[in-house]
Amino acid sequence: MPEEPQQIPTIQPSSSPVQETPVQSPPEQPTIVQPATSAPPPASSSKRSAFLVLLIVVLIVAIGALFYFWLASRPKPEQAPVTVELPKATLVLTAPKDQEATTSAQIKVSGKTNPASLVTAYTDTQEETFESDENGDFSGTLTLDEGPNEITVTAFGQDAQEQSEIRSVVYVTEKEL
Repeated sequence: MPEEPQQIPTIQPSSSPVQETPVQSPPEQPTIVQPATSAPPPASSSKRSAFLVLLIVVLIVAIGALFYFWLASRPKPEQAPVTVELPKATLVLTAPKDQEATTSAQIKVSGKTNPASLVTAYTDTQEETFESDENGDFSGTLTLDEGPNEITVTAFGQDAQEQSEIRSVVYVTEKEL
C-alpha cells in the first residue's frame, strides 16, 4: 500500500497588519592612507622590558663607580707607625775603677748595658767601640796616654739616648815609680 503524503500544518498570518521597516546600512567611511614616512609601530613589551633591564644595570654600575671613587678620594685615617720599644740606655761600669793608677798602657773597660747595644770608650786621643752580648755584657781594652787619662764610656739606647760614665785613670811607667 502506498503511503499517503503527510500534511504539514501551516500557520496563517494574523489579520493585523505588520509594517516592515527598511534596514539601512551604515554609510561608507573613506579609507585613510598614511604616508610612508610615518613612525614605525610601537615596540613590543618584550623590547621595552629588555631596555628597562639594561637601563637599570647601567644605573647600578654608574652608582657603584661613583661610590668607589668617593671612597678612594676620602682621606685615609693615619695609622700609628709600628715602633719597637728599645729599653732606655743603661750603663753599669765595672772596670776601670775611678781614680785608678796603672803601670800598663792597656786598660780593660767592662760593664753591663742593654743587650746588643753599642758602647763607646774614649780618651782625648783614643777611641774604641764595643758591642754588648745577648745578656748586655761588654768588654774591651783601651790604650792610655802616659799620665792622667779621663775615660768616657757611653752606652746607646733607643732614640739616640745615651748613658755615660767618666773614670779618671793615671798611667805611670815603672821608671816613674
